[in-house]
Amino acid sequence: MTQPLSVFDLFSIGIGPSSSHTVGPMRAAASFARSLQAPDARSPVLESVAALRVELFGSLAATGVGHGTLRAVLLGLGCADPASVLPEFVAERAADIDASGVLLLGGSHAVPFASNEIVLKPLTTLPRHPNALRFTAFDAARAVLAEETYYSVGGGFVVHEGDALGSDESLGGEGSRGPSADERGTEGDVAATAAGTAGGGEGRVAPRVEPEHPFAFDTSARLVELCDENGWAFSDVMLANEKLPAEEVRRGLLRIRDVMNECVESSIHRAGVLPGGLDVRRRAPAWFRQLSEAGPERGKEFWQEWVGLIALAVNEENASGGRVVTAPTNGAAGIIPAVLYYATHFADRSAPGTPTRGATSAADDGGTAHHDPGDRGDTAIAPTSAITGTASAPPSAITGTASAPPSAITGTAIAPPSAITGTAIAPPSAITGTAIAPTSAITGTAIAPPSAITDSPDDIAVRFLLTAGAIGTLYKNNASISGAEVGCQGEVGSACSMAAGALAEILGATPAQVENAAEIAMEHNLGLTCDPIGGLVQIPCIERNAMGATKAITAAKMAMLGDGMHHVSLDEVITTMRLTGLDMQSKYKETALGGLATSTRISVNLTEC
Repeated sequence: MTQPLSVFDLFSIGIGPSSSHTVGPMRAAASFARSLQAPDARSPVLESVAALRVELFGSLAATGVGHGTLRAVLLGLGCADPASVLPEFVAERAADIDASGVLLLGGSHAVPFASNEIVLKPLTTLPRHPNALRFTAFDAARAVLAEETYYSVGGGFVVHEGDALGSDESLGGEGSRGPSADERGTEGDVAATAAGTAGGGEGRVAPRVEPEHPFAFDTSARLVELCDENGWAFSDVMLANEKLPAEEVRRGLLRIRDVMNECVESSIHRAGVLPGGLDVRRRAPAWFRQLSEAGPERGKEFWQEWVGLIALAVNEENASGGRVVTAPTNGAAGIIPAVLYYATHFADRSAPGTPTRGATSAADDGGTAHHDPGDRGDTAIAPTSAITGTASAPPSAITGTASAPPSAITGTAIAPPSAITGTAIAPPSAITGTAIAPTSAITGTAIAPPSAITDSPDDIAVRFLLTAGAIGTLYKNNASISGAEVGCQGEVGSACSMAAGALAEILGATPAQVENAAEIAMEHNLGLTCDPIGGLVQIPCIERNAMGATKAITAAKMAMLGDGMHHVSLDEVITTMRLTGLDMQSKYKETALGGLATSTRISVNLTEC
């Protein structure tokens, strides 16, 4: 059984347009630069570096230009962090390096280098993963000082050549350790809690489960079993496996939610054309205006249009290199925020199929109570006026209210930054909207009964993200979330499945129904190819997120009408996705060599260097 991933491994703050081609390479490059400064490195390595060689292989080379890989490498070698670097700084700094031909390696040592010196080898795929990078440092006599190979395996995760299989890293301070300072919204360092923490804040995931993880799971069957044994929901199990206190998990997840909201807010005010050469127009501002005029009260008849807008806005921002949250990847970053928006604005927990108090999972013997909507109310989350405001509300507030702050995408008042960063935080019992047990329960003692479930948008967001994270860990550990490895079924498919299960829990589903919702969503994404036109995360990626969000909501509703009993399990569909990805030709796996990518006037230069 693999080490439990943190929810912050699946949801981390970064920049667009790609978690595997932008965020991962930046982290890998920064890791290499830090290794030259490490105490155990051959001294003085950094000061002796006179030249660099950077090689990109496979998918990274094939679509790296369109995905911003080259400039991500440049900034990473200067130790930039994707979680904190300003998106507008990336292009500016990369342009400065190219103009001067000088890079500050490790942020301090000048070395002659520019992006046109990066060697692209799209036709060479290293055995371990299609997304590979190799860094070599030379001294003045061209003797090799250091050489390292990294793999960007999706979602911002990076694996070093010397690491054992299954020991994925989320370099640059990400890892299985909880939120970074930026994710928490606070200043200061985050204590490295992951096993095997290395210098420079790199969190490594240990290959085996430690004794302090009594609620670890490596299959959906085990996850449902843990829920049934303890009277928990998916979100409770995920929280129980977090190493940080519940209050800090809550703060970190609310920060993640807020960054998702800010991403949408930024996007609906940025008109024009997306970069890259496809001349794709930004549609989010026009959609927002039209929807605000057509349905200022945001009635339920417009739910699909609003959900589509949220997904579209996030992925247009991602395509422009803006600040986004990997969920679980950048290419699929719009689905989770869009379905979460549905959960807080349009979800109807009085609909047919919603369980009543005491409902059990299909796998249960009838003696275990599960979460239900009885204590959460049967009406919309926020009153209509709080969601829509008046027709005269300025377009700066996506909630439609003039008083809503920029982060109020959820349609309700958001706590001020000070509350998110450490004050007036709800007690651990409110962390997921259910009565979560205190720390002692995480070690195995009784959990409080699920009687304190609330309709708070904050509680819904935290429970939603924890549930999505629990499902996401199954895809990450048992298949892949990398488009270069299994196609878009690993990105949009995984995100759709995560969102479907999360929404089902918010609707009051039993654990078996949550598992069913996640399975339905992936089952109907099997075989989805990754064929971005021009190697850009634009067509079909942006619209595909809107479609994926709608599919996730449909899957959740279908599961809610059932009792959790179904023929194909989530574990079986995850295995099927992995095997389908292995059978899929490489031209359909983020290389821009097949599918839609070859049916347009935009092509990718594949000269082997």
